[in-house]
Amino acid sequence: MTEQSADNTTPRAQRGVQVNRRIGATQAGVDIIQDTSEESCPRNDRTNMPVLDTTGRYPSRDPSPHNEAPSQKDGAVEPMVVQAFQELHGKDTIECVEAVRYFTSATKEPPITKKSLGELDISAIINNSKLRHDVNFDRELHFRPNMDGPKGRTKREAYNGYWCAVTAELDLYGWMLQRSASAEMIRLCQKRIPTMFDTISEILKNLVPERDQPAVDQHLDKLMVMQEIEKGVCDFVNIAEWLAKLLKRHCAPMRDDMVDKMVEKIRRGTSEWISEGLGDLFSVLEAMKLDVANHQIRHLRALLIEDTINFEQKYHVSRMSRKRYDIQYARSWYLEGKENLERIPLTASWPNRDVEGFVSALYQSLLPGSAISLPDTFNLDSDRLRLLRVDLDALIRESICCDLLEQMVRKKGKFCSATAKSTFRKDLQVIICEGRNPIKWDIQFISVELTRHALRECGITAKTDASLTRFADHKLSEAFSTPSIRAAFATSHKCAVSKELFASVESLLSSSPWDIFNNLVPPTIPGGTISLPPPFKTDRKNDVLQRITHIAVLHWRIWENIVYNNDDSKLDSLCPSSAPSRTPSPSHIVDLKPPSLPPSADPSVTEIETTPVTAETEMDSNEKSSVLKSV
Repeated sequence: MTEQSADNTTPRAQRGVQVNRRIGATQAGVDIIQDTSEESCPRNDRTNMPVLDTTGRYPSRDPSPHNEAPSQKDGAVEPMVVQAFQELHGKDTIECVEAVRYFTSATKEPPITKKSLGELDISAIINNSKLRHDVNFDRELHFRPNMDGPKGRTKREAYNGYWCAVTAELDLYGWMLQRSASAEMIRLCQKRIPTMFDTISEILKNLVPERDQPAVDQHLDKLMVMQEIEKGVCDFVNIAEWLAKLLKRHCAPMRDDMVDKMVEKIRRGTSEWISEGLGDLFSVLEAMKLDVANHQIRHLRALLIEDTINFEQKYHVSRMSRKRYDIQYARSWYLEGKENLERIPLTASWPNRDVEGFVSALYQSLLPGSAISLPDTFNLDSDRLRLLRVDLDALIRESICCDLLEQMVRKKGKFCSATAKSTFRKDLQVIICEGRNPIKWDIQFISVELTRHALRECGITAKTDASLTRFADHKLSEAFSTPSIRAAFATSHKCAVSKELFASVESLLSSSPWDIFNNLVPPTIPGGTISLPPPFKTDRKNDVLQRITHIAVLHWRIWENIVYNNDDSKLDSLCPSSAPSRTPSPSHIVDLKPPSLPPSADPSVTEIETTPVTAETEMDSNEKSSVLKSV
């Protein structure tokens, strides 16, 4: 919902300028802020505004000739709507213009619907390829509302527009009741509220046990509620209090505060507060659905991971039959990696040339400046590979700095020890902060740090040396900006770690996905936080190698027989073993109740939100709606 002012007891209709900031009215691209306080509005306009009584009902008024609203034959509904909002807000005011605009153009469906929450159903989770893959790499994978980036901003605008339209519709009902509009005319203006009650009922029945569903039908019967609204006797407070009792019986205790705030807002009685309270109700319903989905992910995690290879092979073969992958490029990429190793003698410790060629090609494609692009068989790992590229670039920059440190020490006639290099690497990570943004690699700061370490290694008590700092600054600028120098260091780095990487892959090649997960994914630290991100690990190199190993082993196990070592063009031959999936079908999974989480837990997600560092999951448009994302 929209931001509240410091005084939460004041409804938006009485907050003056803040109302217009929420609406965001503009003329010719310039923000317009109009004072809607008591002094700036004509008294006769404000006295015509309908206000609900303490029960949340609209007051009924006896019909009189001058109170009659236009009938349908007097014209279309739109002129009547304009007339209503002109009387409610004043002619030609920003509030009037915005009320008409939102009422006529905002989306007709609530921003949260049964369909948008459908991806949180157990059947959707089991068949979500992106989630099924990501769960192998993240112990804290969970769903949360997706309100990030430009798409999130668009959704927030649509959310705000919808509830502004609901406010306008509630005002319009009150205005028509004061003027004794016909029931037919009232129904013609019912654009959102009937659908909204249908949606609330649908979502609730999906969340509560079967024994409570008749009560949902009874209290949220759309026809009954709309008849009460038409007659001015709809008791929103009674509906809210009944909903609060029902929700508290089935939601986690941590959601009780959200429920209480929803009821409190609706009790205040104005159309704007009722609209805000209804928005809070949808937030509670979404939170409950998230709780159930996250509980199910934790409950099924081991089964989902163990069935990864079988599930993904069937999924990818199905997509291959629809020409969704560039298989020819994937094979040529793999074969080129093998051919590049032909000149290297086969060692007794590594007999599997196929896997060695694949791992070598993957590592080469990840190196900074590499002209070799990865095939689209790696699409499900795109975010992880992007982070690996950044971390590999950081490792290579560190190697350049350590090599320069050795040169600086030699200029003073000394030998640089391994301990000095290790100490410098630790201090360097502090200088570059997170180390995931090239902008953080400030050459001037690094040159000063190199000088300090070089002087200390040489036993020189001076803290600075201007000529040595200038030397370091020149060398770093040259190395960081010259592709050939960085490429040489990248090749040297690959040669240095290849043997260790090959051994790591080989040791896990025959392990189950669950064993791979437990070996390579850092455990959760007690207290609900996970291990620190790679830049602050004591051994960044080993962390990078483990992450590459995990991706490489799973990828090879999934794709070896369906693409890399399969030349048959017949899709039947690409199909993996006919072993049945080990993932239980939704019909065999007992419905899980929302978890009883501690009241102190963060209400935005189950167990943990975004305080731990997690890998964001962005699903394909055909696999997820625009409402949610998993992290």
